[in-house]
Amino acid sequence: METGEMMTSNKPAAGNAGIVSRLTIEHHWPGVPEPGRSASMRFLVPTILLSLLAAACQPGARLGDLSRVASAERDEAQNNWQRAQKAFQDEDHRALEELCGRTVLILVDASGSPWTGRALSVEERAMSERDAVRLAAVRGEYANQIAREIRERRDRAWQVDCKIDFTRKQVSDHFIWPDAVFTSQFEVLGVLTEASISGHSVRVKPVAIPPMILQL
Repeated sequence: METGEMMTSNKPAAGNAGIVSRLTIEHHWPGVPEPGRSASMRFLVPTILLSLLAAACQPGARLGDLSRVASAERDEAQNNWQRAQKAFQDEDHRALEELCGRTVLILVDASGSPWTGRALSVEERAMSERDAVRLAAVRGEYANQIAREIRERRDRAWQVDCKIDFTRKQVSDHFIWPDAVFTSQFEVLGVLTEASISGHSVRVKPVAIPPMILQL
């Protein structure tokens, strides 16, 4: 693989369910039975119902609750992200390619929209938990000072650009103010679908996130 080539999962994406029926409108004289109408309607109604049911059951329509993901699954996903981070830092294209299609657990620092942000390092993710404790214990100007320190440290830390393939329904289901001026930090468990060392970026198909995410 040449340097800079986007790496993607070899697994085929699931197809989209949809209604494929098409209704034809015809004109008939009043009082004259429409030929074949009863048979057509008996066929059409079950077809529409089955299509709607298939669309409702489409995988990924609603994301899982991250707090209910088993510890073993979380640990494996976090380990995969640590391996991806190392592959980026070592510029190891082969190692990164092997991780495409695997589940990763990332902390996203999003600004502007839920779909784009920065995927933070494993170390920064651990420090963010301590940051939350520090911020919860103070108020006022001291809290603002800590927030500035966190932002400066984070700007210096390793990170990659991240695109998350949320659907609009997933955003409206999980984010409290999806259309507001957006700044948020949240965890995502998802499948690493693309990764580029030259572009310093990743793309993730989400599987589970916290049930409700508050934006600042």
